[in-house]
Amino acid sequence: MIMDRKTIRKLQLAYWNGYDIDAACLYAGVAEEDYEKAIEADAEFARRMALAQLYPKVKAQMEMAHSIAKGDGQLAMQFLERRDPARYDPQYIRKFGQAPD
Repeated sequence: MIMDRKTIRKLQLAYWNGYDIDAACLYAGVAEEDYEKAIEADAEFARRMALAQLYPKVKAQMEMAHSIAKGDGQLAMQFLERRDPARYDPQYIRKFGQAPD
């Protein structure tokens, strides 16, 4: 099945808003089986859908980096605690000990 422009735009919009595949197909009015067939048959379509699914994560990372750059120290600490818990997360350090320098 070849997806028309309107359907592709609806799928992208759904992914940009954080929908999973089931919900995106429902929103765009596409049967999941047809969507999967289109993914398998058209590499460019598959690439566009994969990129659209990444958008919410990339947008969130950009917003976080922007907030940290503007001086949000609490967010910066949360980022460090999650990125390197052995060095920055007090609960992790209490439980497992601090990472060596």
